[in-house]
Amino acid sequence: MIKKIIIALLLLYKVANVYAVENIAGHSAYISDVRNLSQHDFSLKRNAILKVLNKYESPLSSNVDAFVETCLNYEINCYLLPSISGLESTFGRYVYPGSYNPFGWGSCKIKFKSWDAAIETVAKNLGGNNPTTARYYNGTTTEEKLHHYNGSVVPTYTGEVTEFMKLIEKGA
Repeated sequence: MIKKIIIALLLLYKVANVYAVENIAGHSAYISDVRNLSQHDFSLKRNAILKVLNKYESPLSSNVDAFVETCLNYEINCYLLPSISGLESTFGRYVYPGSYNPFGWGSCKIKFKSWDAAIETVAKNLGGNNPTTARYYNGTTTEEKLHHYNGSVVPTYTGEVTEFMKLIEKGA
């Protein structure tokens, strides 16, 4: 009898946790919220990103914490960088060998020492914290940042990245 109660409680906890991920993961991802991200929300975002990276067999899966930590450090949407990598390189699966450049940064010509170095560099630039490039990425909204990133060259770019962001928010 006790075993059945424990199993029922574990199942209830699992269902409640899945429900929370589906309903909360995307709601606190906006720029204004990242400064006050709780440990719970950090975990929800991390899990939503990781689920999509794993689904696409991404080599970036082991760098999921870098995505969330840099969104906090540079006050950008937590799903922005993974989404750019989704569009630019199918989440890092198709990059120039040894470049560690899943973002198409520098027209795919720039090489990084690691995935984390690429994540840090792009986050720093999109967050407006790099004086050299701040004039390019000085938009306050995610859409403005995406327009400066590549939207002025590819008119559909912002919408395509936004679709990846929605995919991650859903934890698809």
